[in-house]
Amino acid sequence: MGFRDMCKFNIALLDKQGWRVVQNPDSLVARLLRSKYFSTTDFMHAPLGSNPSYIWKSIWSFRGLLEKDCKWSVGCGSSINIWNDFWLPGYPQRKITSTSIHGLSTVSSLLSPTSLQ
Repeated sequence: MGFRDMCKFNIALLDKQGWRVVQNPDSLVARLLRSKYFSTTDFMHAPLGSNPSYIWKSIWSFRGLLEKDCKWSVGCGSSINIWNDFWLPGYPQRKITSTSIHGLSTVSSLLSPTSLQ
């Protein structure tokens, strides 16, 4: 097929599988992985777990690459955690690192109610 770097091609395929788990959470593969490895959270916050399969370990290990290249669609902001999610484009860390904001956890808590209408 003419692939020049099989390692990079493998990384791209693993990242694509992670993307499919995020985008198609009702697919058979996503449901299987969710039931075994991340039943209480979502893919982006899933722990590696104990005794993971080779497939799960491979997909999970490149989740950071997927996280780095994904962008949030903020909407109402109720599902975006300002401390843990990479949601600020244009900033190197892409999340809030300041300690001067107390008691807030989601993007919706930063927005005024009139700006959501």
